[in-house]
Amino acid sequence: MQKSVHSELSAQIELPKLSVIIPVYNAAGKIEKCIASVLKQKFSDFELLLIDDGSTDNTAEICLLYAEKDKRVRYFKKENGGPFQARIVGFENSCGTYVTTCDADDYYANDKAFGIMYNSIVKSGCQALQFAFYRKFNHIKVGRRQVSAPLVIDNQDEFLEKEYPKLMCSFWDESHLTPSVWNKVYHRSLLKNLPVLEDTDKFFFGEDMLLNLFLLKDCTSFLLIPDKLYVYQENVGLNGSFSTRTMFDLDILKKYQLRFIEQQNHAKKDTILTNYFVEIVGWLLSYVQQGLSHIEEEELLELVRSILDLPRFKIASEYYQERSHIHWLPADLIRNRNPEEYIKSAREACRNSSLKNNIALFIRKIIYKI
Repeated sequence: MQKSVHSELSAQIELPKLSVIIPVYNAAGKIEKCIASVLKQKFSDFELLLIDDGSTDNTAEICLLYAEKDKRVRYFKKENGGPFQARIVGFENSCGTYVTTCDADDYYANDKAFGIMYNSIVKSGCQALQFAFYRKFNHIKVGRRQVSAPLVIDNQDEFLEKEYPKLMCSFWDESHLTPSVWNKVYHRSLLKNLPVLEDTDKFFFGEDMLLNLFLLKDCTSFLLIPDKLYVYQENVGLNGSFSTRTMFDLDILKKYQLRFIEQQNHAKKDTILTNYFVEIVGWLLSYVQQGLSHIEEEELLELVRSILDLPRFKIASEYYQERSHIHWLPADLIRNRNPEEYIKSAREACRNSSLKNNIALFIRKIIYKI
């Protein structure tokens, strides 16, 4: 990561203890609630960085109004590049000793959240912290926490062995980590591994996991606390949405994950790779099944054909071709790389309740480990 403003300003002003980064894009209808939950915090030694990712509504006016009213609020605007790039801009311009992020449609659960975050991580001496949160479905909030009491992992080998693999392959039973960045606090010493903005890809799916791959790569100590400090707004109305970009974004995420896997000397590297490829092929079949309800079959056929030509999907095909003893529908399909077979199998899954439930269970395992 390039030199941040932190070192340039440190000799000039007293720097904040905490930086809060919020990427915003066309968030005029929801950003004020989010900002209000930040500014009402009793722990006041923070800065708020609003990173406008090319909004076309009146988000900018709202953000600038808050920046004029409160000197702790700083506003930045960039061309649209997705939340990954927006957060990179935030990290590059942050000044706090510790850094956290928030999504524009979410908010903090109470006015003590920052105080609990800061005091917990400082007292523990850890480099990073993960806190619990609520998932909100319309008017219903469901608490989610990974530990019932504070847990300190102060051995880097243990962290890399039991926790970090989750970020490379999504499934890792030993891990307490979630892939999200909004329920974590990072000491700024961890920011050094982040890529510079010019070296990043524009994508919109899986960016949290990728950020954590970089941020926690050299983490030597990690604290988990059971306090529910954040409200994650579940976009219930978007459950039926379908994007033709999703698998292309997944390919970008998998590019980085594979790069990190190849750098590892993990004792269970083969297991990590297995989980890595299971996710690729499992996602694809579920995605095709979902696509049947949203786009014409000819368009879906061409889309699947394009996806199968993506680099990581080709690698997945080679992986399962070399392991012909594995008999599992998603593995069989990727071996053959036949778009028509994907459409046929997805249709069968819609009719076959056991197969449909099997795929749905697979996806829930991914989604609900956020």
